[in-house]
Amino acid sequence: MLNPTESANFEALNYLLPMKKVLLILSVFFVFNSLFAQVSLSKKTLYYNGANSSDEIKLKTIIRNNSADPGDDTVVWVVAEKNLPNQWAVTFCDPIDCKNGIGLGDSREFQLNNSLGAEIELGLTFSGFAGTGNMKVIFKSKQNPAYTDTLFVTANSWTTAYKEVKKSGSEFTFYPNPVKENLHIKFPSTNESRVEIYNVLGMKVKSITNEGSNVVMNVADLKKGIYFIRITDGNTILSKQFSKVD
Repeated sequence: MLNPTESANFEALNYLLPMKKVLLILSVFFVFNSLFAQVSLSKKTLYYNGANSSDEIKLKTIIRNNSADPGDDTVVWVVAEKNLPNQWAVTFCDPIDCKNGIGLGDSREFQLNNSLGAEIELGLTFSGFAGTGNMKVIFKSKQNPAYTDTLFVTANSWTTAYKEVKKSGSEFTFYPNPVKENLHIKFPSTNESRVEIYNVLGMKVKSITNEGSNVVMNVADLKKGIYFIRITDGNTILSKQFSKVD
């Protein structure tokens, strides 16, 4: 016969075992849903970094419906952030239609059959205006709004009065790439120039004024990812991409 203490422990054990089973079932349920009841993007970051173009710049990604539920076939997109120069024209195309001049808070839904992918396209027209901007568009299942994926868009465009020079002798070189700590940059001339580093969201993260043919920039504090070196030398802008690693 169990004493009072042993009896209490036994009763507690009988209570906890069913609770553990319930928690296990719930955890499996949520993992299953997170895997199969969601939308996903092939590219979560789209960016343009280059000279101002009179043509529309088109940035593309693929969206997929991974839901195992045949009834979960409606996807909703909403513009969560928009920080672009007012002169820029924006066109956003989902698999059904295109919308011109989208703004913050704009939203629309479209059908996307299960296990299929479709193209998402964003068009930018700079209209001769230089600048840097970014957008964030959230895609979610209408049936299960908790399941989302986010598209980040950034563009860095400079006026056509500047040009990115490709001629030998006008390029700058740098090493190492990928870089962990110190980025060594060598310039084609000793003229005063402006060196700037941008992340893929178009945000300037570092800048210096250089008056020699060599410079070392410490990038150890930058997060892992893709960045752009932009050098302004008189009426010339040079730009190159590099990777930061931990």
